[in-house]
Amino acid sequence: MAAAETFATGEPIGLQKPVFPIAAPETFGWAAMVVLLSLASSNAWLGVGRDYLEYVDYFWRIPPFFSFQDTRFEPGFHLVSWVFAHVLKLPYQALFFTVVFASLAIKAFLFKRYLTYPLTAMAVYLATFYPSQEYTQIRASLAISLGMLAIHTLFEKRFILTGVICLAGFSFHYSIILLFCAFGGAYVLRRNIPSLIAVSIGLLVIVFTLISGGGINNLLISLFSNFNPLVGSYVDNVAAIDSTSMGSINNLIVVAIFGAAAYAGWLSHGMYLKCFTIMVGLSIVFIILLSQSPIIAVRAKEMLMVSVIFASFRYPWERRDIAPIILVFSNAALLLFLAIREGVIFSV
Repeated sequence: MAAAETFATGEPIGLQKPVFPIAAPETFGWAAMVVLLSLASSNAWLGVGRDYLEYVDYFWRIPPFFSFQDTRFEPGFHLVSWVFAHVLKLPYQALFFTVVFASLAIKAFLFKRYLTYPLTAMAVYLATFYPSQEYTQIRASLAISLGMLAIHTLFEKRFILTGVICLAGFSFHYSIILLFCAFGGAYVLRRNIPSLIAVSIGLLVIVFTLISGGGINNLLISLFSNFNPLVGSYVDNVAAIDSTSMGSINNLIVVAIFGAAAYAGWLSHGMYLKCFTIMVGLSIVFIILLSQSPIIAVRAKEMLMVSVIFASFRYPWERRDIAPIILVFSNAALLLFLAIREGVIFSV
């Protein structure tokens, strides 16, 4: 299979290997894994997720006459839900399964197509993100998958397809715009890392100025309340305040991952690795920028942190990669432990 090229350089993007070859045992293994995990999420096999009952209630309240005005959810998700409820007349488990299956199938394709260690990447992804995304925030999980797919089709200069995928992702979760903005920033700043540092410091100065009068909260509400009427409550919710503290161990690990990756040369190893590594760093910038809005800050961080999978497992590991890779595995173990301890999965 010929490798595609980036839209700015001659760096190969697609690895020289077949993706899910027909009739290969590995293909059935990947498919079985995706189906099983999708069934676990859609049927709450690992316990009732935090958003599960809310989605069930929403599904049963969908009116038979379609309208975009009768829900707070994004139009793409609402349209698909209405089709399942009133056109196909399928139960809510079928909707949940389809959304989660699509999310995981896209990620499986990306891991297999673009990463050197796809199985390891999937294992780390599941430990790090599956509980909070595919098992909880199913709309966001599919939007993130579509966003990452769009980034890769952009690398391959398939601009029209990229635009379509971006719109699809946006229609499932409006917050995906943060991912696109972060990638745009990473691409622009990839040539000059000191510029990235200068811009980040400038943003922090502006935000600290706004915080003194509560301006950041008002700004977030004014920007996003038209998209989601619950943004106000997200901004004011302090339940996730510990997760936005730069003294928390999970944020310190992310800082350590970025620092170790930079020391290992990931910021000078081609556009693909450089962009995804910068996005990992930007996840911490978002935590600081949105520290007064903990729910939004945590969601922005989780969205951008998916980039760590693409950065960590893209190329064959060398000795210099040992430190960041160990930290990535440590972060996965920590987040899986926290997900279990806090009842995100295996809840009673």
